[in-house]
Amino acid sequence: TPRYDGAFVSGLYARGPENTAGRQAVAALPNWTGLDLTAGGETYGPTSRVTGYRQTLLLRCGLVRTALTWTAADGRRTDLVYEVLADRNAPHGAAVRLRITPHWSGTATVTDRIDGRAARRMAQTGGGARPGAPGAMAVAFR
Repeated sequence: TPRYDGAFVSGLYARGPENTAGRQAVAALPNWTGLDLTAGGETYGPTSRVTGYRQTLLLRCGLVRTALTWTAADGRRTDLVYEVLADRNAPHGAAVRLRITPHWSGTATVTDRIDGRAARRMAQTGGGARPGAPGAMAVAFR
């Protein structure tokens, strides 16, 4: 099974031509949790060399923590801890934190992104810079 990062909302369904029986299917939102780390010209991703992988779900507070060690092609090791928080009491708020512990000297770049490729059974209808909110983006799907 290929890796798939999806974001889902309770009660969000879609109808489409693939549902010929008139059934509803779960729709997936664009992935909002992307933080990409690039170091030494290499970006951490699904095909990267990883050791010590572990993932923890804390149901009481709605936190998913993923910890691992990434070894780049040049042998540099970096410990990464991704934390994703969603709060049912604040449905329009969420957070992603990335803690980076390099075992090398140099520079690294972290890039945040909203990945529309993760959307399923939805179509992008617009998007771009949000007026009056520097650095903010609007992304519209239906």
